[in-house]
Amino acid sequence: MDRIALFSDSALERLAPARLRYLSEVEGLRRTWTQQFFWQEGRLRLRNKDDLPPAHLTIRSPYDHEAHYGHKRDLSWFGYKVHFSETCDEQLPHLITHVSTTDARRFRISSRPELIHQALASADRLPGIHLVDAGYVDAGLLISSQEQYEVTLVGPVSQNNQWQAKAAQGYDLASFQIDWQAKQATCPTSASRV
Repeated sequence: MDRIALFSDSALERLAPARLRYLSEVEGLRRTWTQQFFWQEGRLRLRNKDDLPPAHLTIRSPYDHEAHYGHKRDLSWFGYKVHFSETCDEQLPHLITHVSTTDARRFRISSRPELIHQALASADRLPGIHLVDAGYVDAGLLISSQEQYEVTLVGPVSQNNQWQAKAAQGYDLASFQIDWQAKQATCPTSASRV
């Protein structure tokens, strides 16, 4: 049996004891191996850059298979995202009240305040005002934070990325006048209410 055949899946299944085949360490080695190599016509081949699995599926560390590539603006890293909540009262010391960790691959983190509010409510540590970064703000959370937890969520709203705003043509959401109490929107081309 040649060296290449020894590393085929069927050879491993025949040679390795069953209890060892499914260890997380062996599975990590198998995933790392298949990220770099593949079988073609009975021969082991090195993958070229166009044949690599997507970054969010690759193992970056032999010590932690769940640590992945993350990118935000000019910063790139391998690992996780950590979300801290702290008090910010002027007359009191600033204390960390909640910490949560998420996968670095998660691009939309807007559900995080809901989970943070649940945890803080169970510990009787809910703030009256919760200052957050732009990634944590969306319309649903602004409303649900107030209704469910009596917490005012405050943070920058994302930029208007609608094609109308980018092209300066047509009408984007900012063009409509909205009366939240009356639950009415006014069309920019007329005074009629929708």
